[in-house]
Amino acid sequence: MNGTLAFVLEAYGLPVGRVMDSTQLNGCARVTPLPNPDGFVRVAYKFYFKLYAQEWEIVSAALDSLEAIREGHVMCGSTVYWQTFTSPAVNTRPPIGAGNRPQWLSQAASNTVCYDDVFDPLH
Repeated sequence: MNGTLAFVLEAYGLPVGRVMDSTQLNGCARVTPLPNPDGFVRVAYKFYFKLYAQEWEIVSAALDSLEAIREGHVMCGSTVYWQTFTSPAVNTRPPIGAGNRPQWLSQAASNTVCYDDVFDPLH
């Protein structure tokens, strides 16, 4: 995922070192366990960016794509949120998931766009 994020930032001329700054957040990404009633382990991958509003609009639009889902190795059944870092977080784009993007994130998209196994090679 970091490679996909860096590629998009570089494509729009945004300095990766400034945008994905790890000094303030002690790392630009977090993996957080989520409660799950069915016993399977669920995690949230969180990536933080230092962007101006206009830059965020461009970057989030580029990441909201089939190519970013595939190249970012996103798991089938996932939901991707586009939120501010504020508390409470505010959605800046509608979340994407199997419900509104089944062609990207449903089981039917496994082996072509999304992934069933974290160890699967890139499609």
